[in-house]
Amino acid sequence: MRSFFKCKEYKLQSLNPELGKYLVIEGSDGSGKGTQCDLAQSYLEEKGFVVVRTFEPGGTTIGAKIREVLKYEKTKRHPKTDVDLLTASRRESADQVIRPAVAIGSVALVDRSYFSTIAYQGFGDGVDIGYILERSLDALQELMTPNLAVVLRVPYELLAERLCQRGGTGRDYFESKGPDYFKKVVEGYDWICENLPVKSVDGTGTPEEVWKELKEIIKTMEVSHGV
Repeated sequence: MRSFFKCKEYKLQSLNPELGKYLVIEGSDGSGKGTQCDLAQSYLEEKGFVVVRTFEPGGTTIGAKIREVLKYEKTKRHPKTDVDLLTASRRESADQVIRPAVAIGSVALVDRSYFSTIAYQGFGDGVDIGYILERSLDALQELMTPNLAVVLRVPYELLAERLCQRGGTGRDYFESKGPDYFKKVVEGYDWICENLPVKSVDGTGTPEEVWKELKEIIKTMEVSHGV
């Protein structure tokens, strides 16, 4: 039985509002994150921001190697190994990409963060949530609390349909785990939306409909941080 992490016990620093912004877009495979990241980047650049876009795992030289291992090395491994590899990639991304971008006033737009690790490794694989959050806090420090984190929420049945339509020549390590695993992942994102400092967007509509809702949330980030 999971001993859920008591998030309120963590005293996290806030990002300096006078610097740049750190925006995370989250969701499971098939949620439409990539499309919404594209739209968010275009919108922010039209508003005059310099956008530095990255993703997890990956975004750095070491992160790219870790991504290859995580997604395409199908040898069975302990779930905590995945958490540790993801954390290593996250640390490199924070140090080499996100923190420098924010420091010079840019917007760091990131596809996935530790929220995905909670959903996939925590709920999907049963790793203790406290372990994941403690490791992520050590890697991210003040970046544990983005200026804005948004989860695209899509029910399992629609995700399965979208992934089936996506096709492709093969499935990666996580996609090969089957429907029961992904049902737990969706449950994890539901828990995240109820317990962690994120906003949620209904991801069941067309890309245009989803973007309309997401854009309004991004506007609140701009106002609340004096943009």
